[in-house]
This record gives sequence, C-alpha cells and structure tokens, in this order.
Amino acid sequence: MNIFWQHFTRIFSRLTESTILTAIRSGFVMTLPMVMVGALALIINYMPIPAYQEFMQSTFGDSWHNFAHLVYNTIMTIISVVICLSMCYTIAVKHNRKRSVARVNPLIASIVGFTCLTMVMQPTKGIMSISSPTGVSGIFVAILTSLLVSVLFINFNKIKFSKLHFFTDEADFSIPNMVSALVPAMFTIAVFATLQGIMLLLNLPDSYELTERLVRIPFEYIQDTKLVSIVYILIMQILWFFGLHGANILHSVSNDLYVTALSDNMAAITAGEPAVHVVTSTFLDVFVFTGGAGAAICAILATLIFSQRVSTTKIGHLSLIPSLFNISELIIYGLPILMNPFFVIPFIISPFIVGGVAYLFTALGVLPYTYTVVEWVTPPLINAYLATGSIAGVVVQVVAVAIGTMVYAPFVIAYDSSKNMHFKKVYKNLIKIAAERDPHGIAALLTREDEIGAASRALANDLYRAFEKQELYLEFQPQITIKTGKVSGVEALLRWKHESYGMIPPQLTVMIAEESHLVDNMGIWVIEEAVKYLAAWHAAGVTDVRMAANISVTQLANNDLPQKIADILKRYSIAPHELELEVTESIALSSNASMN
Repeated sequence: MNIFWQHFTRIFSRLTESTILTAIRSGFVMTLPMVMVGALALIINYMPIPAYQEFMQSTFGDSWHNFAHLVYNTIMTIISVVICLSMCYTIAVKHNRKRSVARVNPLIASIVGFTCLTMVMQPTKGIMSISSPTGVSGIFVAILTSLLVSVLFINFNKIKFSKLHFFTDEADFSIPNMVSALVPAMFTIAVFATLQGIMLLLNLPDSYELTERLVRIPFEYIQDTKLVSIVYILIMQILWFFGLHGANILHSVSNDLYVTALSDNMAAITAGEPAVHVVTSTFLDVFVFTGGAGAAICAILATLIFSQRVSTTKIGHLSLIPSLFNISELIIYGLPILMNPFFVIPFIISPFIVGGVAYLFTALGVLPYTYTVVEWVTPPLINAYLATGSIAGVVVQVVAVAIGTMVYAPFVIAYDSSKNMHFKKVYKNLIKIAAERDPHGIAALLTREDEIGAASRALANDLYRAFEKQELYLEFQPQITIKTGKVSGVEALLRWKHESYGMIPPQLTVMIAEESHLVDNMGIWVIEEAVKYLAAWHAAGVTDVRMAANISVTQLANNDLPQKIADILKRYSIAPHELELEVTESIALSSNASMN
C-alpha cells in the first residue's frame, strides 16, 4: 500500500508541476483574497440567527442586504477574468524563463487574454451577475481561453516577420517591447474574433449555453430516480472540479426534480400521509453537499487533522467558518481542489459516500424523510436537526462527515508529501544560490519571477514576522587561544528556526534580510543581544571573554550605526574594546557550529 501511494504521489507531483496546472493553480490563488471577502459578505447577509437579522434590519433598514450583495456579486462576476489574467501572465513568465530570445511581455499577454476572453464570454442581456460567463460559471471557458491565447501569442511571437523592431532614443525603454508585441497580439485577437464571428454567423450557442444543454441530456432519457440522482451528483461534482458552477448550470434540473420532490413530501406530511421521496433539495444540501460542493466540510477537517504543512492547515482554518455556512469557495479555490489531480477522486466520490450513509439510514427507517425548507447557509448539525426534526439527523450527519473525512485523509497526506518534495527541490536550489553568491555581487532573490523568487518572498515575509515576534536567537561559537587552550572570546551567530522548514542557513537569512531592507534593524538587534549576554556573563564573574558580532556591508551605509552601537555599549556598561565587529558579506556569516 505504501508503494502504491509513493507511485501515486510521484506521478501526480509531476502533473501538478506542469506549466498548465501551475498556471491554473496561480489563477485560483490570485482569486483567494476576493473569495474570502465574498464569503464574508455572504455570512454577513445570511447568518441564520433571527435576533441578528432583526437587529440588522431595525438598524440599517429593509435594504441592508444590498451592500453585501453588491460586494459578493461584483467579486464573483469578475472571478473568471482574474483567473485569465493570472494564467496568461504565469505562462508567459514560465516561457521566458526557458528562453533568452523570443521572449514575450507577460503584461501584454494578460491584456491580450482579457481581450479574447471578453469576446468569448459576452454577458447575457447586458447584465453581469454571478451566473454571467465572466463569473464562476465561466471559469472553465476562461481556463481554455487562457491556454489557447498563451499558445497563439507565444508562437506568433516566434515568427520573425511578425515582430516589429523599434529603436528609440527616448527615456521610456518600454516602447520597443510594446511595438514588438503588436503584430502577435493582433494575430491572436484576430483568431478569436474569427471564431466568434463564425459562431455568431451560424447562430451557434455560446460556451455557457452549450454546456447547459449538454448536461441536461442525460436527465431527459433516464427514468430510474436512483440513477438520476447518481448522475446528478456526478455531473455536479465534475462541473465543479473543472471550474464550472454546477449549482447554476443544473439549477433547472434541481428545480424540476428535487425542489418538486420536497414539495411532494411537504404536501404528503400535511395531508397526514408518509413522505415518498428520499432525495430532495434539502436532503442534497444537508446530507450530500455538506459544507458545500464535494462535501467540503470533510476536506477541511481532513486538512486540519491530517495535514502537517502549515500553509495547508492555514487554508483549512480560514475555510472552516465559511464552510459552517455551506460556503466552500475558500477551500475549493484556496487549496486548491479545482483542477488538482490529487483531489479529483475524493472530491467526486465523497458526496456519494456521505449521501449514501444518509440514504441507507433513511431506507432503514432510522432517519426521517426531509420535507421542510432549510436555508442553505444554516450550519451543519443545526440544518440536520431542522431538516429531519430528529436528533437522528444530527447523529447520521456526524457519522457521514467522519467517514467522508477519512476518504479525504490519504489524499491530503499524499498532497502534503508532494508539496514537501517540490519545496525541498526549490529550497535546495535557493540554499545553493545563497551559498554560491558572489561576495561582491548584488542579491537578486526577491525580484526573481520564478519559484526561487516566490520561495524567497515567502521566506522574507516569514522572516519579518519572526523578527517581530522575537523568534530569532543567537548561538555562540567559542574562540580558543591556541597557546593557552582557553576560551578568549565568543562569536555571536544568528539563528532562525522556521516553523515549517527547520533551521534556515544563516547566509540565506542575511541575504534575504539585506534584500528586504530588514538587515539594519536585525543587525542592531544582533549586536544588542550579544552585548546583553556579555553583560550577563560579566555579572556572573566571567570577565575575560570578548564578544564578536558580524555586521553586513549594507549596514555601513547607515550613518546612525556608530551612535547606535555606542548607546548599546553604554546601556549595558560594556567597554568598546570588549566588542569586536567583523564586517563581512552575508556569505561569510555561515558557520559549522551545531544548530539546535
């Protein structure tokens, strides 16, 4: 079994590192802040607490929902556009990284992508909404458009006659880049304009309408209600996984089958007769899509319980509260689950397993039939009780979610392993770059547009937080006089133990600090900590030891440095000759001293 998961992880790791999936992942990551704001807006609007709703209405009036609606609808309307811009940019950057010639401007690639997407995804009736093709319903088409635009634009850019060479003596050196991209951009846009013109000429349905028509076909021919439910859930999950808003596309199907089934149950109960339909719209919301698409609450619990990666568990924590209101966009876009080969299996099968447990207990007579409308934002457990009117609903939902969590568990662990393998490779290259840095060169980590740059920027943010939280510390390497064999001094060495990656090499720490302009404050802190320890040793009777500390060359540009050091020495009553300052580049700050 372990061998299977090793092969599984290795194969899927290669898939996730491909240019296409890297670009798709980048697109979803870019939407995460917007999705978080949109989720908060929904919670503000639909929190199912009567006292809260009454307070908001009495305080802000009957139209108090409009503000949050505006925020959510605006964000969800443009989410496909953001994905398109990010994907085109990412693909262009990855293309440039492999070539010294025939490079493309990532910003222009994004603009061309946006232009082509606008042609393909015209809002219906001139009104943009979350069901608009530029919103969540059009994510899949936005992905395909971005990939095709990128291929066309990059290949047109390789054709010699398509590039206009323009030399300028102006100060703005961006003009030649703009001019050289003019013809490839025109050709790319022309291809999409031609395709769109043909579709309009032949009166063909647009991509969104075509998808909706296709997914309705199975329901027109299947008569067995159980099989219809299986197909409905399967299509819903497949649509979501590939970036299409399943709930919107299958809305008419849901109304025809499951809202009607709920009404039939309600009418039967009112007439004193037994309910007849197990699967209703309420059953689906409460016992199948618990926490959102893909039984999202199970995915979140799996990340919180089984993931060892800080970034993954943080996504889980951020997604937990929205998922309690059945808002799953954070975990779906943030992990991400969409278009992620590691999660295709659990995302699709978990609703079947979770819903199957509830269906089984209903068939056995343990779980009452659902016959009441429950607001979709009602939290789990509460919605289970309201849907069934029985504590059995709560118990069954807990059991089903626990099973669904275990379904996600091995895939979360495999995903963690893949991310760890990938980061180790990037981190190893980052350490190598830091170790081989030219002592007289200029650090260039944070400005890189590749994975090294992304890892460096992430470490820079972590270093800033670690410095603010006083998580950095010093280790002391003894300096021994050969003639006497006695310790005559110690050298203060900076150490940083990262919460995820363990000990960060000192030369990398200082290199990042220099480039992120943190080195001045951090250098003064090192000196003050070293002097503080020296003063403590003096107070303990150890007076024949000197303290050595390193300072970076970049610190010498700070005119306040001598005065700050003098103030520190005065504050701790240390004589100037007891402190040695070694001016070195960051490459010389490494040490073979042991790391705790």
